[in-house]
Amino acid sequence: MGKWCCRCFPCYGRSSEDGVGCGAEHNDGAFLEPGYDVCLEDLGDLHRAAWRGTVPRVELILMLRNPGLDKRDKKKRTALHLACAKGHSEVVKLLLHRSCQLHVLDGEKRTALIKAVQCQKEECATILLEHGTDPNIPDVYGNTTLHYAIYNEDKSMTEKLLSYGANIESENKGGLTPFLLAVHEQKQQMVEFLVKKKANLNAVDNFKRTALILAVRCGSEIMVSILLQLNIDVFSQDMCGRTAEDYAVSSHYIKICQQLSDYKEKNVPRNNSKNSNLEGTSNEIVCLAEGTSNEVAAKGAASAKVDGRSEDSAIRFSGKQTIDDILPTSDNEDIDSDIKIQHPRQNPDKTEI
Repeated sequence: MGKWCCRCFPCYGRSSEDGVGCGAEHNDGAFLEPGYDVCLEDLGDLHRAAWRGTVPRVELILMLRNPGLDKRDKKKRTALHLACAKGHSEVVKLLLHRSCQLHVLDGEKRTALIKAVQCQKEECATILLEHGTDPNIPDVYGNTTLHYAIYNEDKSMTEKLLSYGANIESENKGGLTPFLLAVHEQKQQMVEFLVKKKANLNAVDNFKRTALILAVRCGSEIMVSILLQLNIDVFSQDMCGRTAEDYAVSSHYIKICQQLSDYKEKNVPRNNSKNSNLEGTSNEIVCLAEGTSNEVAAKGAASAKVDGRSEDSAIRFSGKQTIDDILPTSDNEDIDSDIKIQHPRQNPDKTEI
């Protein structure tokens, strides 16, 4: 289905060793270079003062002129965006006091709050949240503030965003919830944190990949171990019908294969296996039915499975040729529950069937 880049999004349009190319392009630079690339010569006076964090200069410009609090530069950034990206909290307070708009979007459809979280400027982010900024507005990649806080492994910021109503199950354009993003990016502390916050452990991305499948595809033994301890579904399939174990095998992740195998052996009842239709019937039935039609053997096995009767009565239930017709017994010989019969006179070469 396309390999995953080192960041977060599937590189559509590429074929992979274990999937099929989807033939569509998508930008994977969501988490690259969180700050702004600024050329001061291209900025107006207010934007330049906000970027530098010179509060007196910002006050003077706002008092003597009316440049527009929410005026954008060439990249659609406001003075609030620039101040938040640099962490100039006093400038942020001043702009908010002058009633600047909270939800103006820059060229990548990011609010000032997203820039504050992305650039890890917690004080600025807190001020914006206290003034009612919505933490759930997605950017051009579909990421919300929570995605960036998780990516940065910023537990304090994540806690604060959740307390202000951030949606723990928000999905970006790749279908990744914050939990799936944490797993894929191998952010162990954030995974454990989100588990405590009751994040949905069964969430899937746009290709129906579970957290376990993502962890296996990344080759992360630690993530696989954590997820198995949470009793995550090991049999879940993606849209290609492949399980986590399928990906582990195809990628030659031997240790992960062993982890999955050990988990299934300890935690998955054998009678839940898809191939266990004949489990519980002894091999003697097959041997005794040798020479009879396949129909007799099949009906005998099915009857033994369903009714729980002995193999002997199961075969008799078919209404056709019975064990007695095949192997006659003497008056002194008993047929035990395992149908192990010795007939030295009838079959001198075989002591047990």
